[in-house]
Amino acid sequence: MAKKHSKLIIAFGIAGLIALFSVWLAKFTVGSDFPVFYTAASKLVGQATPNSEIYSIAIENNYLPEQVQINAFIYSMPVAYILSPLAFLPYYAAKSVMIFISITCYLFSIVIILRMNCASGRWLFYPLVLSFLWLPFIQDIRSAQVNSIILLLVSVAVYFAVKERVFICGALLSLAALFKLFPLAIAMALGLKNWRIFAGFAVIFASSFLIPGSAGWFTAISNIYQADLMPLYLLTSRFGLAWFGLYVITLAGLTALIIYRTNNNDYPLLVSFIVPAAFLIMPVLEYYHLTLLMFSYIYIFTSKYKEDRLLVLSAIISFVTISIAFFYSRASVHFVLISSLSKALVTAGLVLLWGALAFRLTDQKNRVFRKLQGRERFTSL
Repeated sequence: MAKKHSKLIIAFGIAGLIALFSVWLAKFTVGSDFPVFYTAASKLVGQATPNSEIYSIAIENNYLPEQVQINAFIYSMPVAYILSPLAFLPYYAAKSVMIFISITCYLFSIVIILRMNCASGRWLFYPLVLSFLWLPFIQDIRSAQVNSIILLLVSVAVYFAVKERVFICGALLSLAALFKLFPLAIAMALGLKNWRIFAGFAVIFASSFLIPGSAGWFTAISNIYQADLMPLYLLTSRFGLAWFGLYVITLAGLTALIIYRTNNNDYPLLVSFIVPAAFLIMPVLEYYHLTLLMFSYIYIFTSKYKEDRLLVLSAIISFVTISIAFFYSRASVHFVLISSLSKALVTAGLVLLWGALAFRLTDQKNRVFRKLQGRERFTSL
């Protein structure tokens, strides 16, 4: 009983520290994306019949205590409803709640990934603590963004896939894609292994458009801020958009082929492979989107694949490369801004991680793989 009480005290203590930090960060940061969320929530609460008005580019947020450069709401109508309770709170209180939710979601995401690997003791504690140094995550909460929420939804979806609750997996991926579309790639790729995953995704995703005004989302997506166009998009599109389309088809097709042909049904490993592929085909990639890469890193560093030296070394170099990119990006205002270098480092890190995982999934006969498989068979006996 005393042990149970001590765990509750620790949990409440951690929650209290996160809450205090959230309040401080809400006041400390400027130029976040939160005015967009708060304004959209206010519009939704303030009108009797919600419609595509919240997708207006000319959102007037001059009455807010914090200004924002990007003033277009580019998320789905269900997300607008999910965020609408924020409008009942004062601005900075609402922003603090948003940051608190993001940090909590990130914390639970890492714990879920670690527990899927049966991590305990120092293999649970140290990766959990070190994961909070991931700079895209720090940028995510600084911007009061939603990528940590997406990470939680994806992590829980993979957990249900491992438990063979595949329809629930698809439904959760659908909810993640209503925040930002790139989890669609995860649902489509996992659907190659089990079509019910994509069926669950499609049912929930399609049903969301029954909400009035939802069709405006597709038009609004085109208003995304394009300062972070990726090098591969810039390189291929110089010769025409058809070349970028060819690049996307090639990389997506190769990723799908590897997943379809592999005999490895390790869903967390497959998602670790899909995430960098999804980012590589995105024409616009903000630094905080990379929060989701922590799924790949945590899984590689704590799963049975941590004995694969090539994979682990590639993941470490990828992690360091993408972290260095922060100091040359728009996200870091206290260092040298070399946007092209930052985006090149991010691309290199993604390519390295994707390539190492592609090799892992296709090289079924190498010594490390046989060793891991042999241990699995021995354990099952």
